[in-house]
Amino acid sequence: MSLISEAGSAAFCAQSTMVIAGLAAVISWVDFAHLRLPRAWLGVLAALALVATALASTAEWVPLLVLAVLAIQVARTTGFGLEGSDEMALIILPPLAMASLPIAPSDSIKLVFLFVAAQLMLAYLASAGAKAAGAKWRNGTAVAQILSTRDYGLERRDLFESDHPLFLVAAWGTIAFEFALPLAFLLGGPLLPFALVAGVTFHIGIAMTMGLNRFLLWFVAAYPAATWVSLHYGVLAR
Repeated sequence: MSLISEAGSAAFCAQSTMVIAGLAAVISWVDFAHLRLPRAWLGVLAALALVATALASTAEWVPLLVLAVLAIQVARTTGFGLEGSDEMALIILPPLAMASLPIAPSDSIKLVFLFVAAQLMLAYLASAGAKAAGAKWRNGTAVAQILSTRDYGLERRDLFESDHPLFLVAAWGTIAFEFALPLAFLLGGPLLPFALVAGVTFHIGIAMTMGLNRFLLWFVAAYPAATWVSLHYGVLAR
């Protein structure tokens, strides 16, 4: 059975989501560990426990509930500094935790998939729309300026004022990609494998060039849900 065929199973997609989310949470909470906060180490332990319990398919709801509470606490107590990966964690963990509770209806995980997939599509579309509305993205200078920074780029200050045509191509390529990816998931069918490969490759590229490592796994953690929805509700799905 192919991986795409297996992804039609809600149980397989749920397990995949938990494993990837657990790995993403490990990276996220290790990043917080340098602050020496007790909840950071609790987060690391809960994330490791989630990976282990998800692979064993037993008692996943316990570490999921801990991680969900921690994600909500971070969102409520952090006034600034949150990023897209933190928001994706907040979108995935609480609904997944509730659907994993022993008292939850068996079909509740499918509602979680629909919610997570919709939020993932909205994230790409909102990002593309915001970029298209910005003059610096439309003329390509935004890409050059981002790559010139130390925190989110290559620390090449000479790129700040660059007007190389390659940056214009990169800017509009990013905008077009973020508009096209949700459409590919919505259509599904033969477009689904290409959407998955393109999406993962896109986030790997961002992680390598901008250092946004948490983005990679947190966004990919939403892909099993998007895959399940595309397989069952995609326009071109059989």
